[in-house]
Amino acid sequence: MKKTQNACKVIGTETQKKMNRSVFNWYKENFPNDFEFFGKGLNKELTFADVLAEPWNFYEAFNTAESEIREWVFTEITNIQGFDYDNVFLPWVYGGNGKDWKAECRASYAEKGMAIPACAVA
Repeated sequence: MKKTQNACKVIGTETQKKMNRSVFNWYKENFPNDFEFFGKGLNKELTFADVLAEPWNFYEAFNTAESEIREWVFTEITNIQGFDYDNVFLPWVYGGNGKDWKAECRASYAEKGMAIPACAVA
């Protein structure tokens, strides 16, 4: 994963520290019972900043197929950054493979007649 930010800049020293924290360690501390079953083989080096940079690559980067883990990690990023879940979720849904996730998202929402989320506005 790239070490660049995607949805939002990391602002402030405390926020930076939290975003540079290992997802593995956070998961192990916060979900010890789940960690016993799903923690084997997870990427110990992946940080929250890495996930935010390329959320579409989460499963491969963290070496898991568990959607609950992805949701917990994405929620923690929104808690750290103080922004809406869509800022992580929509790039995960519409990003990857060099796609412009904002354009993909706008097209999909427009096709469905839905209001375009603020984070996907150009």
